[in-house]
Amino acid sequence: MAYDLLVAHYRADRHSGGITPIEEIWIRDGLAKIAKSILMMRANWSAISGSGDLALVSFGSSSAVVLEASEVLAEQGVDSRVISLRLLAPLQSEALTRALDGCDRVLVVEQNHGKQLFHYLKGQMDFEQTLHSYAIAGPVPLGAENIVEVHAYNAEGY
Repeated sequence: MAYDLLVAHYRADRHSGGITPIEEIWIRDGLAKIAKSILMMRANWSAISGSGDLALVSFGSSSAVVLEASEVLAEQGVDSRVISLRLLAPLQSEALTRALDGCDRVLVVEQNHGKQLFHYLKGQMDFEQTLHSYAIAGPVPLGAENIVEVHAYNAEGY
């Protein structure tokens, strides 16, 4: 279907009424590359490391500091799982649900003032786990120690 739409658009744009075999190959190859990249993105929707009943979920530039916070938590005897999202749309809800299996708590860590990732995830999924957010507006840098403090605050039931 995508091929037919693209060919129809290409024909209309060229005003020639026909496409050459080379152009047809170019269109098919282009669509194949797009399809392959979509499949690759879906297969690599996240980077997951660690295990434990606490999941730290992040996206983009906050992922490195979340990994660092996970190491600090491990030193304190708290096992955590880090899920660094790479693909937000379409959200791989089933895969994220599987990745969260065995977790009791989820802390969404992000660097923005409106908790966009937190609200997006809540809007896309029904979480079985207790869900918390730590969002800090830039340009204030995220710090591993702050994430650890937020975890401790949430773990005490506040």
